[in-house]
Amino acid sequence: FTTRYANAIVPGADGVTWLGYADDDLLRVMTDSVRVLTSADGLRVGSVMAIVARPGGVWVGGESGVVEFDGTHFHHLAVKSGPLRGVSGIIETADGDLWLNGLGGLSHVSATEVQHALRDSTYVAADERFDFHDGLGGEPPQLRPFPSAIEGTDGRFWFSTSTGAAWLDPAHIRRNTIPPPVEIRTVTAGGHTYTSPQSIKLA
Repeated sequence: FTTRYANAIVPGADGVTWLGYADDDLLRVMTDSVRVLTSADGLRVGSVMAIVARPGGVWVGGESGVVEFDGTHFHHLAVKSGPLRGVSGIIETADGDLWLNGLGGLSHVSATEVQHALRDSTYVAADERFDFHDGLGGEPPQLRPFPSAIEGTDGRFWFSTSTGAAWLDPAHIRRNTIPPPVEIRTVTAGGHTYTSPQSIKLA
């Protein structure tokens, strides 16, 4: 590894330093030892682009997924909005929520869903996806600079994409829960068009 460049280098609070490389390689560097973790150990995220170290474990994001390493096993995270790809930014909040900046948008997974997924490897976690429909343009970097997501001292989250930088205040997200009204103006059936239909009987 002395001739390779690390994509991500993150110090942990427990004195461990984590280094992420391309091709499913993760190094855990301690005071007196170095351990190499690879796809053979269950990593399987492709090129490592994001690392978040915390007491009891570490989150790793990459070109083909997101995993949590508890010191012994890797736990893969799957979400309902679609495959997690190109995740180069991870934020874990104090209450355990995850915010993942990847290809296709920003995914928010609640702490409850995260814990369920870590307990059950077959569970697909519910998530909330933010993308260009919400004003987040472009895609996060896939070849440096990393990470593409950080939490500011004011509580806001900052994300970098191919079109610039964006921020989000997780405590003040505006959501429109009112479904749009539906108006049927015409109905065509059997070669006949009904204009402003109120009640129609069809064969």
